[in-house]
Parts: sequence; structure tokens; C-alpha cells
Amino acid sequence: MTRSLRPSLGVRRQGRTSAYESTANLHNDLALTPPLATNVRHYFTRPFQVIDATRFVGALTATISDPVLRKLPPVGSIDQYVDNTDLTDRNNVDRRTRYIAGPAVWE
Repeated sequence: MTRSLRPSLGVRRQGRTSAYESTANLHNDLALTPPLATNVRHYFTRPFQVIDATRFVGALTATISDPVLRKLPPVGSIDQYVDNTDLTDRNNVDRRTRYIAGPAVWE
């Protein structure tokens, strides 16, 4: 019975798609960047639907005019930047330490 109460893969996928596209529409409503496409797309040749959030990150980053802020390294999930389990399975303490300490230790 528990199995029959779980949402099907298609229902979960539709829920994620709706959430991704709604969030993209909210981004466009803020008008912080030129409007971006809000439709999901396939993750390369895999059967997964994604919003391709790097488009939003790039568009928002392009609006940063403060040179000090522009020099800051990107912060977020490491999975946004690499697809390498050798790197993601280990703590990246050095990068976090340099970010927290600020530009003085980046050189």
C-alpha cells in the first residue's frame, strides 16, 4: 500500500518542472537581467529535465559592477562548477578559507 501512495516518477518530474519554470519566471519578473528562457531542457542526452541555472548565474554575475565583488570567487554547490567525484568527495577547505579571508590572501 505504501508504494501506491508514492507519487510516480512522472508526477515528481512534473512537479520539479513546474517549480523550475515558476522560479525562472519569478527571476524574469524581477527584471534584474534581460529575460531568460524559462523552459526546462534535457540534461545532455540523459532523460532529466533541468532549468540550466548557469544561464541565470551568468546573467546575474554580468550585472555586478563593483570591482571588489567581481573579484570574489563564485560560491555555491561545488557541483555547479565541477563534475569530478575525486574533487567533490574531499573537503575544499583551502578554497573556503581563501574566500572567507578575502582578497588579501588570494595572491
